[in-house]
Order: sequence, then C-alpha cells, then structure tokens
Amino acid sequence: MLNTNQNDLMGYYCYREPRNKIELKKLLHVRYYSYFNSRVRTFIEENQYGIDIDEWDKNARHFGLYHCQYGQEIPVGYMRVIVEQPQPAMNDILGIARECSAKMYSIASALPRVPFSVMDYFPQADTRIADYLTRMHEENENLCEAGRFALTPEVRSLKISRFMIECSIAVFYFGLVLHNAVISCNELHGLIYRHYGFKKVDGTSLEKIGEYPYLLLLLLLLRNKKDLPIVLRGHLENMAEEYNNNGSISLGLDRHVKPNLNRKPITLNS
Repeated sequence: MLNTNQNDLMGYYCYREPRNKIELKKLLHVRYYSYFNSRVRTFIEENQYGIDIDEWDKNARHFGLYHCQYGQEIPVGYMRVIVEQPQPAMNDILGIARECSAKMYSIASALPRVPFSVMDYFPQADTRIADYLTRMHEENENLCEAGRFALTPEVRSLKISRFMIECSIAVFYFGLVLHNAVISCNELHGLIYRHYGFKKVDGTSLEKIGEYPYLLLLLLLLRNKKDLPIVLRGHLENMAEEYNNNGSISLGLDRHVKPNLNRKPITLNS
C-alpha cells in the first residue's frame, strides 16, 4: 500500500490512460510541445492550439505519465499505441479536433492512408511492415505501432524512459494480448529498445529524420513470452497485474498500491 506521507514529500509517477477528454487534451499538449521544442519537430505541424492530432489517433490507445504529489496529477509524459481498428478514445479525439478547427477535424476524421504512421514517413517501412502484417494476419496474430513518445524536459531521464517502455510492454503483451510491435527511434535510443528484445527490421537502414539518424525496430514475440529477456519477464508480469488491478502502474518510493478489486481486466476494445 502506498505510504501517502512519504510519497507526498517526494511524489511518484503514475502510468495510465486518460480518464476523460480533458485529460486526453492535456496529454496531447504534452505531446505537441515536447516535439515542437525538440530536434524532431518535423513530426508535427505548428498550430495555435498546441495540439498534435493525426488520422491514426482514432485507432490508438493513449497513455500518460503523471507526476503525483499532494493529491494532484500533473501530465509529464505521453505515448500512444496504434492498432488496426478504432479505439475507445475515438470520439474524444474527434471532439478535441472539432473544438480546434475544421482543418484539424478533417485531419483527425480522415481514414488512415496506411495502417501505421511509421509506414507513411519512414522509407521502406510501407512494404516491409506490410509483409509483416500479412504474416501476422495469416497466423491470427496482430501488430501494433508504439510511438509519439514524449517527456517534458524536467523529467527526461533513462530511468523514466525505461519505466514507460516497460509499462507499455507489460500492458500490451500481458494485458491487451498484442504480441508484436513496430517502432522508429533515433539510433541512440535504439540501444535501449534492443535491451527489451527489439530488432532492426530486415531490409531497412538508418534514415535521417529531423537532425537524427533513425532506426526501424520490430519486437516479434508472438505467443512465446520466452522471447522476452528472462530477467524482465517476472517484473513485467507483475507490472501487468498491477495495471489490471489498479488501472495504473506507479513508480516511486513504494510501487505497491492498493488494488481496486472492482476494476475489470483491460481488453483491446474496452
């Protein structure tokens, strides 16, 4: 159980989905300004609303990293995971886009040109990932894209980055039963992802995006969790159990939070 007094002094981090449209909009602000003030601002289109939305957001699960202290939860990080069908946040995404402008709503409501955003901007990704998608469908498996990873400057660190990566693998592999993921990342960050089993996609090479050379990486686990590094397997299973019990995963002085026994296990379309 979380020690409230100790954690109010230091604060702790919490990884979870936004609870409503207001929280989602705040996360999209984090996403926009993190990219706008980075060397890869080419990923977003500058606008007066401070919101980054595209046609893949309808098909994504959106996750935030919150700094929690004295009863407040401040969004300090964001990531999304795109799948091939609309997700629960679709109406909130369209509502946020509609509130901004007709142009943004037109972008958000458009049908995705390709299943995953990486297939649209990374050279060679369209054909390479299409090959994997065909294979996944034939094997009754699935593929997702993790992306738009963003942290505000004051919390950027290797520890926080690894925590978010581990949260996403725990939630999606053990909870949502999404066994295979594709990402693009800069060459330096690729060293972190390789620690979790990601490998370079065959037939692709380093590509300069913004000011960084980028890699296209794939995590193919299928149904065999033995492909996960053995030193991480139990740790990730515990994180997934925490998420199913609480709807969140915490990082702080004490990671054991009181379970919400009334919460239903997560499902892909819940």
